[in-house]
Amino acid sequence: CQETYQRMLRYVMARWGYSSHIMSWELCSEMDLVSDYQRVRRQIMGWHTRCAKTIRQFDQNSHMITTNFANIKRDPEVLRMPEVMYTGTNYYHAQMGPQMRNVIFPSRASMGKPAFMTEAGYDWRGSSAETTTKYLHLCLWSSYMIPFSGAATYWWWVFIDDKDLYPMFRPLVEYAAGEDMRGRKLRMSQGVLRRAGGRALPGLVADVLQNSRSAYVWVYERGLMRLDAEGPFTPKPRSGVTLEISGLARGDYR
Repeated sequence: CQETYQRMLRYVMARWGYSSHIMSWELCSEMDLVSDYQRVRRQIMGWHTRCAKTIRQFDQNSHMITTNFANIKRDPEVLRMPEVMYTGTNYYHAQMGPQMRNVIFPSRASMGKPAFMTEAGYDWRGSSAETTTKYLHLCLWSSYMIPFSGAATYWWWVFIDDKDLYPMFRPLVEYAAGEDMRGRKLRMSQGVLRRAGGRALPGLVADVLQNSRSAYVWVYERGLMRLDAEGPFTPKPRSGVTLEISGLARGDYR
């Protein structure tokens, strides 16, 4: 079986290794779903080492290599292996934005590698068309305001294609155009939104990614991230709202 798999890897490298449209090779998706993972864990680590060696030997364009687990707490030792060049995370939650900011990114950043949301959404089992559409927007924008290596990739790609939701990507593409986040020591923070008169607006959230001289901001209604069982939430127009961001140097910004 191992030798057959090695032949397959060599074929894949020969057939598609030329392509710069391929971002990376994922050795396995949700490896921890194999039977009796703990018992065969050492063999799995050895398999990763061997497969990565073969890829490096035959991949003509030196693509990145990664692997993946279904449980975000599973086996950080594997993710720290030198063969794993960045971490990819699959995760679903009604509070997707706060979970990515407060749970997933801190745990992945501690490994000292680029981190990326390879699957994201409300629920891996699916939901209503309205919720699935809404969370495409929420996952894209909330992940961009985190020091991931890119915006989250949404799990329901067939739904996106069937409903022609590609225009939902355009605003973020335009917002990010020409922006290079590398080497700028960007950090996550939260802005404070106030109504006229200075009172804080607890229903609005401002996710911020900033350093002392620049900031990226996404403002959204807190009620949008909610369980379907809580019922629908319809945002209302807001006016006279101001945003406060701490930690910026004095000056004029545009």
